[in-house]
Amino acid sequence: MERSRSTLLIIGIVFVFVLVGINVVVFVMVRGGGWARQRRAPTTQPRNHATTQPSRLLDGVNVEYASTTAMAPYAVMVENSMDAWPLSGPAKANVVFEAPVEGSITRFMLMFDPSATTTEIGPVRSARPYFVEWANAYGAMYAHVGGSPDALNLIRRLDGFQDLNQFWHGNDFWRSSSHYAPHNVFTSMDRLASAASKQGVSTTTFQAWSYEDRVRSPQTTVRETTSTDIIVPYQGAYEAEWEYVSSTGLYERSQNNHLERDADGATVEVKNVVVMLVDSSVLDAVGRLEIQTTGSGKALLFRDGTVQTGTWSREKGKTIRFETGDGHDMLFAPGKTWISAVDDAAGFDKIIDKSTSQ
Repeated sequence: MERSRSTLLIIGIVFVFVLVGINVVVFVMVRGGGWARQRRAPTTQPRNHATTQPSRLLDGVNVEYASTTAMAPYAVMVENSMDAWPLSGPAKANVVFEAPVEGSITRFMLMFDPSATTTEIGPVRSARPYFVEWANAYGAMYAHVGGSPDALNLIRRLDGFQDLNQFWHGNDFWRSSSHYAPHNVFTSMDRLASAASKQGVSTTTFQAWSYEDRVRSPQTTVRETTSTDIIVPYQGAYEAEWEYVSSTGLYERSQNNHLERDADGATVEVKNVVVMLVDSSVLDAVGRLEIQTTGSGKALLFRDGTVQTGTWSREKGKTIRFETGDGHDMLFAPGKTWISAVDDAAGFDKIIDKSTSQ
């Protein structure tokens, strides 16, 4: 009899443990969405918004995939003569280099990330050696129509330079019937991408600039002065003015006293405006220039309605560095940047005086 009671007691205890176990399993399934959900590993890594996204080397803009941060850009020579206005492409470029050529006219080198979709870029014009050197530092494919003797000789000497000369690659350009020569050569991102594929142009490496939202810290704080208007001292109709629009955080460009727009109506506006002082000299009777691309000089960086004063410096084959007077990197805002190289020291000093007095 005692043995029967002991057996019943043991059975009762086991039953209680089994019942408790069943309740635990049911609880886990209800709270966790089922047994299968608890066991199944996620198929994709969820996006952590607290984690810094990768950014492009070219302009500091966030991109979704790290594999697209260092795509080799396309650099296109676009003229800025009055006969060619309005132009196609300056409003779409990620980075623009502007510098004078003969006749006091400025010329642009428009740099595009391969993800751009611009359907018309131009008028495309001839190469100059200083633009070639800047393009080479980025590992860019360089699109142009012929060039000065010095530029073409430099292109031949540069090892691995990705050259796209319309004289030898006519299918990557077209001549527009709505413009007259020599202002009628155009290209597009589709044609540039096709040319880059044929040439094997893909990725690049270069020293990127520093960007404000990524590196600001007590060690990298720079002095900034409020400045909302910029006059870039080119000659005559090519003098440029930038006005800061606080509602957008962008600088709008005017030229010859008119707001500058692409041929499709898009306003030329950027996040950063750089003015750098360079030395220059006249090379020949045509008036072609030699412009300083290495060494160092004064520089101004306008961003978010402020100005940073300092210097630019560049070693042969490398990109331009911009530093404050105390040796810190100037801090760019992620987005489009326009760099104007000027050889007018008095005009440059007027920019500084106006900017620091505001």
